[in-house]
Amino acid sequence: MGVKAIFTQAGQDYWIDVAAFMHDHHDWEPAYFVGNPATRDRVRSLFPNAVFLDNKEAVRGGGSTECRRYPVRTPDQPTLEALAVFESIYLKMLDRFNSRGSLNYHRRIHSWHAQLAHWLGVFEELKPDVVVFPTEPHMGYDWAIFAICTYLRIPTVNFIRTGFPCRVLAAPRFDKPCTEIIEEYRRLQAEDKDSDVELCESFDAQLQRLKQDYSGAMPFHQRLKFGRMKKGGVLSSRTRLYGKVLRDAAANLLRGRARENLKKDFRDGMDRVLRHGLQQAYDRLTSEPDFQKPFVFVALQCDPERQCCPCGGFYGHQELMVRLLAECVPEGWEIVIKEHNSMFRMHQKPERARDPSFYERLAEFPNVRLVPLTYTSFDLIDAAKATATVSGTVGWESVVRETPALLFGHSWYRGCEGVFAVRSRAEVIEALGRIAQGATVDRRRVRLFAKAVQNRTVDGYVDKIYSQMSSVPREENVRNLGREIHRVYMKQNTKSMS
Repeated sequence: MGVKAIFTQAGQDYWIDVAAFMHDHHDWEPAYFVGNPATRDRVRSLFPNAVFLDNKEAVRGGGSTECRRYPVRTPDQPTLEALAVFESIYLKMLDRFNSRGSLNYHRRIHSWHAQLAHWLGVFEELKPDVVVFPTEPHMGYDWAIFAICTYLRIPTVNFIRTGFPCRVLAAPRFDKPCTEIIEEYRRLQAEDKDSDVELCESFDAQLQRLKQDYSGAMPFHQRLKFGRMKKGGVLSSRTRLYGKVLRDAAANLLRGRARENLKKDFRDGMDRVLRHGLQQAYDRLTSEPDFQKPFVFVALQCDPERQCCPCGGFYGHQELMVRLLAECVPEGWEIVIKEHNSMFRMHQKPERARDPSFYERLAEFPNVRLVPLTYTSFDLIDAAKATATVSGTVGWESVVRETPALLFGHSWYRGCEGVFAVRSRAEVIEALGRIAQGATVDRRRVRLFAKAVQNRTVDGYVDKIYSQMSSVPREENVRNLGREIHRVYMKQNTKSMS
């Protein structure tokens, strides 16, 4: 019998091609898919014995008729104790569905228990050999699957986007350092002869962009999202927003739109009002930075979003990171905070994860300063003694621009020259102490790390946004992803057998 596999987040059609590649070339048995309903018929035609679960049903914790073949296994106390570290992050993760505060603690904890009960039953009956995650698990149901895989020691394959155009990394886990990149980095350093560090054209061009002004170096996914924004994408005054909500409601009513659509339009309009109030609260608390004072630049990340939770771990609660830094920075230093430049854009839902008190609590610290959104991250990176981030691209941008970075969560550039991976108070104090004593970033070693990433990643895309930006042909993408899945799985399988 072949390798029995679960494919999560298989919403894009090319992931069905990847499953077929694994079946044809490596004797895999794709047994369970969670994905977009548009791919259901194709899954059933290629894999008639596989179960297909609509991703929306998966998020809600329900199961389709075909899923009911599996028993429900309510988690007992020993199981919940073993998974307690995952529970906390799951509760935070549900912020993305928390429309106008609808998900209180009781509903969130019920959702966690229901997800575990469903997937424990699936795993007991199906007995999968491996689970494939196209991106870091961040939709709730996939986090429950990831937790159970850890608990039952079932191999996983995680794909991680890097900061280089359409270059992806496959690893057993997203929440651990990538040993292959780090080992390659060490090898390159040991063999370094002080000659030029040669990079392929796309890698070298990306490093050059990151050394220029921000307008030319904006991350690809942000550029695409901003390009899609309609005129007026940045929030206008609250009065205008209320007026727009009412005008849209009246126009839709006259057009005879369905009642459910009218409700959705009204809810979306009120969300924009809440978002505007959040931006106003931030703007009221900002002041100009004092570049004559030493400071750590904290780049807040969009929330709710994957890079914040689960990639931030417990520091997905970004206030914890700020509080810890405020308590640990050397005397006379400041913490300069800037909100993410797309946080208040129309495509974000910050009101689901934050309220005005979030910024008010940060501003209470005497050595914390919130700065206007008009400053770019590069302005602040270049003036800072160091940067701090949960898992954002700003950490990589920082070391490329030769400013040390503190990384509190999980990211592909962990292990690079100038990046201080910190979890504990002691590690934060030690890192800040070394920076205060003059720790610098060696540009050459950063290029060597980029070389290690180049050598240990593949061309490809794993999600919808990057598939629209990539020049990699679909067949090549499928082949590259399939080979990486096989490589990562076999490495884990060999270890388990030895």
